[in-house]
Amino acid sequence: MSNTKTFREMYEKNHKNSNSKLKIDNYQKIVEEENMKQKKLQEQKKQSIIQKNIQKYFESVPERFKEASFENYIGNEKERMLVEKLTGGILYGPNGNGKTHLGYAACRKVVLAGGKAELIRVFDLMIEIKNEFNNPGTIGSTVDHYAKLDYLVLDECDKFFNSQTEYLSLVSLINKRYETGKPTLAISNAKNKSEIATYLSISCFDKLRDGEDIPLMSESMRGRVKQIELANRQSSLRA
Repeated sequence: MSNTKTFREMYEKNHKNSNSKLKIDNYQKIVEEENMKQKKLQEQKKQSIIQKNIQKYFESVPERFKEASFENYIGNEKERMLVEKLTGGILYGPNGNGKTHLGYAACRKVVLAGGKAELIRVFDLMIEIKNEFNNPGTIGSTVDHYAKLDYLVLDECDKFFNSQTEYLSLVSLINKRYETGKPTLAISNAKNKSEIATYLSISCFDKLRDGEDIPLMSESMRGRVKQIELANRQSSLRA
């Protein structure tokens, strides 16, 4: 039974002898007030869920990347802008030039906007999938979980698989996200796209290319980032 019908029956039952026009006016006022109340409660519930999701997300992020954002990324501006479009794709290049930072920055932006996003290394994803076989009732739940996220980052996707099951699980995940139009960002230390294609099926590789093609070929920033941050702080103190 709808809220409108319930209010109508209650109101008419309690105001049988009231003036008809007054009855209608009062009834409409009650319905409007109740609708406003319900909308307010729904919005409060929505915001509560969003805040819980934000808290849960940041609790899962490694300490090194908790503050990772597009604003504090130190590196190539062009590649940063491509990732920030949040259309997914393939981000590849040498170690240490900020690919994982950009992955967490993308997740951060999605989560703070009210969406659900996660970054997971493919190696850890495979461990989760393997653990399902210890509890047959959960088989398939890992792929389903990651398939439903608004945005997913698959880090270190160039690692070799130890079994056909692991390989097929990743293929299934990428296919499901592609079919539902959900962006996936795959991160690899490969030097070129052809290397990535050797780890994944041509079909999956092609589906990931539905997003951006982002080669990040700058030198490693590890060690240099702290030097740059220190120089910036010293510069701001002198200003």
